[in-house]
Amino acid sequence: MIKVSHLERKINRVMELETILKNDVESKSQMSSIDFINKVKMKKIFFFGFTIIALSTIVFTSCRKPLQPDYIVLDQYDAILATNATLTLTATTFRYPHEIITDASLTWTSSNSSVATVKDGVVSAKADGITIITVTVDGRSYVTTSCTVFVTSKTIYIAGGDGTLWKNGIEQQLTDGSKDATINSIYVYGNDVYMAGEKGNVATVWKNGIAQNLTNGSSRAVASSVFVSGNDVYVAGSEETTQDMYVAKLWKNGVAQNLSDGTYSAGASSVFVSGNDVYVAGGEDITQDMYVAKLWKNGVAQNLSDGTYRAWASSVFVSGNDVYVAGNKYNAEGVFFATLWKNGVAHNLTVYEWSFAYSVFVSGNDVYVGGSSLWKNGVEQNLTDISYKEILFVTDKNVYVLDEREGHVITSWGLKPAHKLWVNGNVINLPMSFTPRAIFVK
Repeated sequence: MIKVSHLERKINRVMELETILKNDVESKSQMSSIDFINKVKMKKIFFFGFTIIALSTIVFTSCRKPLQPDYIVLDQYDAILATNATLTLTATTFRYPHEIITDASLTWTSSNSSVATVKDGVVSAKADGITIITVTVDGRSYVTTSCTVFVTSKTIYIAGGDGTLWKNGIEQQLTDGSKDATINSIYVYGNDVYMAGEKGNVATVWKNGIAQNLTNGSSRAVASSVFVSGNDVYVAGSEETTQDMYVAKLWKNGVAQNLSDGTYSAGASSVFVSGNDVYVAGGEDITQDMYVAKLWKNGVAQNLSDGTYRAWASSVFVSGNDVYVAGNKYNAEGVFFATLWKNGVAHNLTVYEWSFAYSVFVSGNDVYVGGSSLWKNGVEQNLTDISYKEILFVTDKNVYVLDEREGHVITSWGLKPAHKLWVNGNVINLPMSFTPRAIFVK
């Protein structure tokens, strides 16, 4: 490549010298012939030298090879893409340490073209699955990087700790920031998205981003879980009556029902509706810090533990005639174990110490429990890339596990907060600015 600007300066200088010689001839007619001839000779030598420099510059710059990149940076390294949608990946090539190379030739490839294809960085989604999009510098196979693309015909909703809804990669803030907000649960029914949580001290349910207060804010209240059946919206939670004393509550279409009488502090963690029956899981503190795991069916309480040691019911799921409840039980040493109750009968999911169960989901004949691990039909699954597995959703035999612990991914702007989404053994890093607490896939 010829450096035109540099060459132009050389040629302009030569033209200036020619003009100087001409002017000297005209203005020095009175000089002696010998002095004039000597001066002309010197300027011709100078002129010849500049000509040689200009020509050498042309030869040198035109023969020099272009700089080759040492590494590539993508604008994103993980992505969720809907089927038939497109995504444009931007690759920037650099020479160490940080010199941008603008004319590098790149090759793009897809590890599974039946899932998605790629051309010049434009990814076209074809079918459900995962593919690796790789970009490589031509002639330098070791200068390469890649982006993991998860293609799905489903819509993935994730709700989080600061009042944010994440829908297939797009974040929506549900509050104006004037009050702290937390989303604990999400349920999608038809085209409507319902979320339950708190806005300041007020228990709140959101429908398509519009908030409805369940309490007046005079005391602290929590909305832990939401479930929609037909035209009815159910929310389970609790409300403070006196200091450190709570009543377990169920709201149906905004109207509150007390599940406990206020004698002991109690709370409701999960609600599930099956037919005409409404099930709520939670716990009640019958003595000082001695909680009993409870299941309410249509407002009638059933103790799942005997009160000898602490226990709590965190999640309920009904399949056919079977009622599953996930939670924790303590032993005499104060160590808690992940527990699954089926129709009131407790089953320890682990034999080692300090395990917990946070969610339960039934799909077909399979029972999944998420918590400190992921269990399928009582057998612990190996999810080494995920730290905490309590945020769980299963649909069409696809298992989604969301890690609420924050990690980081590398972007062209540096490190960015991310959380891991595990889908059938594949891990996707999701850049998001909030801590996830609930997931729903439709």
